[in-house]
Amino acid sequence: MKIFKYLLACVVISNAGVVKAQDDYNYDESEAVNDGVHKLDVTSLDWDEYYDKEHSCGIMGTALHLESKKKDAFAMAVANFPIDVKKDFTITAKLKVSSINSESSFGLILNYKDDENYDLGLFKENEFKFVRVEGGEWVDASEKKSKGKKGKAKSNEVKLKLKKAKNAVVEVKLQQKGSKMLFSINGDENFYSRRNLDLEKSDFGFYTDKKSWLNVEMIEITQYEEHDD
Repeated sequence: MKIFKYLLACVVISNAGVVKAQDDYNYDESEAVNDGVHKLDVTSLDWDEYYDKEHSCGIMGTALHLESKKKDAFAMAVANFPIDVKKDFTITAKLKVSSINSESSFGLILNYKDDENYDLGLFKENEFKFVRVEGGEWVDASEKKSKGKKGKAKSNEVKLKLKKAKNAVVEVKLQQKGSKMLFSINGDENFYSRRNLDLEKSDFGFYTDKKSWLNVEMIEITQYEEHDD
C-alpha cells in the first residue's frame, strides 16, 4: 500500500459569514517532500477573514480561530484539501475549544456542496451527532436501514466519553475506508460510522456554535492509494 502524508497548519479558505471552497486541489506526487510529508504555509493560501457582531474567522498566530459570538449564531470554515476522495484517506485535526458542555457544539464539516448544503460531525459533552444541512436547515440524518433488513434505522446520535471542560485540546479523526466514513476522538476509535456518503469534492472544514470559539492548531492528512482489505 502506498501512503502519502500531508501536514497542514490550519488550511482554510473563507468567505464573509461562511467559507467558500476553492476549485479541487490537483495533487502532484512531485510536490511531496521529506519522505512523503507535505507541508503548506497557511499564510501563502488564498483565504479571507470575516469579522462581525455574530461570528468571526481568521488566522491567530499559527492557528485558525473561529468564534461564534451569540447563542443563536455559528462560525464555520471550509477549504479544499489535497485529498482524492475516491480513495481511502484519514484526516486528523488537533483542536482547542473554549468549552466542552451540553449546550454548544463543535466539529467537522464534510460532504460540502455549498454554503447551505453539507454534513456535520458534531461533539458536545458526552455526545456525538451526525447532522445533515439542506437549504441551510438541519434535517433528520438518521441512516436508513438496508433494503430487506429488519430493525430500526440507525440513529444519528451516540454517547461517548467526552467530559465537560474549558480550554480543552481534543484530537478528532475522520477516516474514509471503502464505503464507510468513520469518526474518532481522543483515541476513542471509530465510535460512529456512516455508509455511502459518496463524496464528490475534497472540501472539509470546521464548525462551532452558541457563543464559543475553536482553534484549529494542526491538521494531518494521510492518503491511501489502495483500499484497506
